Amino acid sequence: MTMSRAYAGVAAGLREVFPVEPGIPDQMTRVLEKISTHSRLDGKVLVGSLRIERGFWYLASPYAKWGDFEQAFQHAAAIAGRCLKQGVFVFSPISHCHPISEYGMGECSNHDVWMPLDKQFVDASFGIIVAGFPGWDESRGIGMEVQWAKEQGKSVWLMSPEDLSITPL
Repeated sequence: MTMSRAYAGVAAGLREVFPVEPGIPDQMTRVLEKISTHSRLDGKVLVGSLRIERGFWYLASPYAKWGDFEQAFQHAAAIAGRCLKQGVFVFSPISHCHPISEYGMGECSNHDVWMPLDKQFVDASFGIIVAGFPGWDESRGIGMEVQWAKEQGKSVWLMSPEDLSITPL
C-alpha cells in the first residue's frame, strides 16, 4: 500500500467520525456571529470564538523553521492544549507526527513524507488556525496548508501565541 492510499484511509476514517454535513455552513454562520459579539479582550477576538459543535480545526505551526524539532513540538503541544482549554478542538500535526517521526520513522522534516498526510487532515478539518510563532510566514508547509484550505473555501485564522487573539488570514 502506498503512503497516499494509507493517508486517504486515515482521512476517510476521520470523515466518518467528523462528517461534513449540510449544517456546516450554518455552523460557520454561528462562529462568525460569536466573533462579532463575544470573546473580545481589549478589542481583540479570541480563539475561543472558534468553538464548533462538530469537527475540528487544523492547527498549523512551524516545525523545520524552529531549527530544533523538539522545541517546535513542545510549543505546538502547548498551544494545542491552550486551544483545548478554550473549548476549541484542534488537530496539531506537529504534536501528532513528531513522536511518530522520533520513534518510528526518523523523517522529521521530509515534506514528501508528511505533506500528503497533512493534506488529508486539512481536507477533513473545519478550517485552519495558524499559530503565529516565529517563522510561520516563511514555512513552506504552512503555506501549502493555507493554500489547500483557501482552495476549499475554508476559514484561515492567524492566532497570537501570547494572548490567543485571532485575525483572518
